[in-house]
Amino acid sequence: MSSRARQSVRVEGSRSGSGSRPGLAKSRSESEAEAEAQEALYKISQLMETGLDRTSLRICVSMIDQGVPPETLATAVKELMAEAAAAAAAATKR
Repeated sequence: MSSRARQSVRVEGSRSGSGSRPGLAKSRSESEAEAEAQEALYKISQLMETGLDRTSLRICVSMIDQGVPPETLATAVKELMAEAAAAAAAATKR
């Protein structure tokens, strides 16, 4: 998701909506734009062979939006994926 799209989502989230939960209402076009941005980000992620599914990617984007340094997050994700692969390999040998 682009910086501009994330900023738009954050600004919208801070406004009061007409629904029962203030700040969470989004217009249809904003929701569609956010979905398009997430889909584009997922396609880029697939091209780069990150191994992240849509949910994991959304969590990573959310963490970056919350201030986690991208490089730190990338290192942590790589380490977790390596540990998961090693555990799966060990389980296969048993």
